[in-house]
Amino acid sequence: MKTAICYYSRHHGNTLKVLEAMAEAAEIDLIDVTSRMAARLPQYDRIGFASGIYYSKFHDTVVHYAAQYLPEGKETFFVCTHGSTACPEKYYAAITEAVKAKNCPILGTFSCRGYDTFGPFKLIGGMAKGHPDADDLQRARGARCRPFLFLYSLYRVLTGIQPIVEALLLQQALMGTGLHNLPVIDD
Repeated sequence: MKTAICYYSRHHGNTLKVLEAMAEAAEIDLIDVTSRMAARLPQYDRIGFASGIYYSKFHDTVVHYAAQYLPEGKETFFVCTHGSTACPEKYYAAITEAVKAKNCPILGTFSCRGYDTFGPFKLIGGMAKGHPDADDLQRARGARCRPFLFLYSLYRVLTGIQPIVEALLLQQALMGTGLHNLPVIDD
C-alpha cells in the first residue's frame, strides 16, 4: 500500500524531523503542502496530514490542502508536534472536519512535543526545548498500526458499524498485510 504524508513544517522544523524518522522506517512519500507542485494524491492508498500546532489547531495550509486535494474515501491519519504536555482532541478538529467532508476514514494519530517559541511563548524562551528528542523520533520510527486496527475493529463492532464476524475476519486479514507501517494513536 502506497502512503503519503502532506505536511507543513516551518517554525523550528519539528514536524519534518518526525516525518523524516517515520520515512526512514517505512516507505512514505513526504509532500510539502507549500510547494507549487500539483497534488497527485489519487495514486496513494493512505494519506496522512501533518503539522505543528498553531493556536491549538493544525496549520490552515494543511487543512485547506486536505479540503482541496484529498480524494474521496482514502484512508487517512494525522501527525502533529506541539509545545504542550498533552495533545487534546481539539488540535485535530479542523483537519478532522476536512477529512470527514471527503468521506475518508481516520486510522489514527501520532503526536509528540516540539520546541515551541510561537506567539507569546517566545517571551519566556519557548516550551518543550530539545523536542522532538531521540525518544520522540524513536517512537515515530516505531509507530505501528496493528494495535490500532484491533481497537478500530472493536470500535466498529461496539458501535454497530460492522458485524463481529466481519470484524474478526478483517483483523485476521490485516495482520498479514503491510499496514504495520502506519502511525497511530500514540499518546
